[in-house]
Amino acid sequence: SRLLNPQRYIEQRRQEIQREQERRLHRHSRLQTSITSTDNIALIANEASRIAPPSYNQTMGLVDENEERQAALAEHLRLAG
Repeated sequence: SRLLNPQRYIEQRRQEIQREQERRLHRHSRLQTSITSTDNIALIANEASRIAPPSYNQTMGLVDENEERQAALAEHLRLAG
């Protein structure tokens, strides 16, 4: 039917695509309204898990100046590229 009546095929296909886009948009707007604080907490926890865990000295409450210098140097080098 695509070859016999290309105009009709194009029109039907366009309508299918439009319906699919409307469905997707509707689903997306429903998801947006269902986002709750628990989702936000999960996002924050996920973000925090990407940050390096505290060192042994930090965990024990000890301040190691050398370690802080190393961290500052690493950050400086990271920013400098």
